[in-house]
Amino acid sequence: MEEKKDRRIIRTKKLIVDALISILKEKSVENITVSELAKKADITRATFYQYYKSPVEMLETLQNEITYDVEEIVLETEGGDAYGFFNRLFNYFYNNPQKGKLLSFPINNISGQEKIGNNLHEKYIYKIVLFHKIYFIKIIIFHNLVLETIVDIKY
Repeated sequence: MEEKKDRRIIRTKKLIVDALISILKEKSVENITVSELAKKADITRATFYQYYKSPVEMLETLQNEITYDVEEIVLETEGGDAYGFFNRLFNYFYNNPQKGKLLSFPINNISGQEKIGNNLHEKYIYKIVLFHKIYFIKIIIFHNLVLETIVDIKY
């Protein structure tokens, strides 16, 4: 059963995210204080702490949510549906421009894009390697069959 979301919570979180993005354009997340973020979002520090522990934890949480969403797109379009994958991925970021911005900011010198790339690489590279190995083996078998046929024809 899907949980209904309170519009006030959605609005407050959007204010906090907008404030974070604005401040991140000028300084690293490690140097942002909760007071600074709360002031920029026009909320109290207590309100910030209702949702997040720190600006770093907030950015990590948001980037992890985006990573999860991208993984879902990968899983739903598995099996060579490149058009479906890119269509869903581009629509996801088009409909959620904040998420694309959040990925561009680093935590400990690693950007959100790098984290997603590393995560997808770790989870799915074995499938790609396996696919290519099988494909390569098929090419070798086919090549050998062709060579045998040519040799049989020549001699």
